[in-house]
Amino acid sequence: MKAKRCCLSSETERIYKHIILNKNESIMKTVLKVAAVVAVCVCLFLGYAKQEAKIIMLQSDVKFLQFKDSLQSSRIDRLREHTFTTDSIIMEAIKIQFK
Repeated sequence: MKAKRCCLSSETERIYKHIILNKNESIMKTVLKVAAVVAVCVCLFLGYAKQEAKIIMLQSDVKFLQFKDSLQSSRIDRLREHTFTTDSIIMEAIKIQFK
């Protein structure tokens, strides 16, 4: 009987060790899963931040190009006025010469 009791206690001890190892393994798997999720979230956030920085840079480029376009538009308008004025002067000079 003592032998069985000894075997039972060593068998029980082996089962407890197995249960503890399984729990530790399960905890490690959970920790690894959580670490993987955190790593993915960090990567996604960094990608988002990078895209936001690109968007901000592009928006400032667009504003600068719109400003340059407005300057160019005003230059074109002045050239049209100047051309119209010059054409009118030339037409008057031609009319005067052929009278």
